[in-house]
Amino acid sequence: MHSGVTVTSFLPMIDLNPTSYSCVYTTLMFISNVAKRLNVKNPIVTFDQCLWIKAMEVICADHKRGDFHVQ
Repeated sequence: MHSGVTVTSFLPMIDLNPTSYSCVYTTLMFISNVAKRLNVKNPIVTFDQCLWIKAMEVICADHKRGDFHVQ
């Protein structure tokens, strides 16, 4: 069974300081929204170590809203 044609493209740049929590949160929300629109249950995101730490802090602070989870 063939899964179809794969397309890779660049998305627009987020014009924010990459080390700010706002930028990391905006990026994660964008990925979450696109994944929902495309019916992707678990989008995979990679960061370098410094940004991964920020992303984990954002995710842990978000536990009440439940927008993100880590596997």
